[in-house]
Amino acid sequence: MHESFVYKFNEVLNRHDVGAIADCYAPYAVMFSGDYREPARGREAIVYNWAAMFRAFPDINAKLLRTYESGDWVVAEYSWTGTNTGFLEAPWGTVSPTGKRVTMEGVCVCRRNSEGLIVEEKGYFDSLSLFSQLGLLHQVPELAKVTPLARAA
Repeated sequence: MHESFVYKFNEVLNRHDVGAIADCYAPYAVMFSGDYREPARGREAIVYNWAAMFRAFPDINAKLLRTYESGDWVVAEYSWTGTNTGFLEAPWGTVSPTGKRVTMEGVCVCRRNSEGLIVEEKGYFDSLSLFSQLGLLHQVPELAKVTPLARAA
């Protein structure tokens, strides 16, 4: 994977150009993310996820912090900011717009095929920070299951 691809992909993300985003993925691509219950399988499902993000954060803007590549693999560390003025599709359901501006950092690991299309993408980001900035921690059911660690006496 070429570094120029990473920057081109970042540019189409910042334009919110779902057609150009679709062109970056193989039809059979799979996207894994910690906030999805199941991976997004296929170009259409992946593009749906990007479009949902653009609806939730219409002014979202991503900035590449670092990129690393080896063979067909690339790792991109990024930061994005946006204002939640649209409905957010969260793992526990749809959340009404909060109007809050957020900043989040994450890492994306992608593998491309011989045609240069993404076939596998794994996204890691700090969803706890995201939901905290949005004022939604009280709505995150999984947090209620977390038991504080016992302190040593």
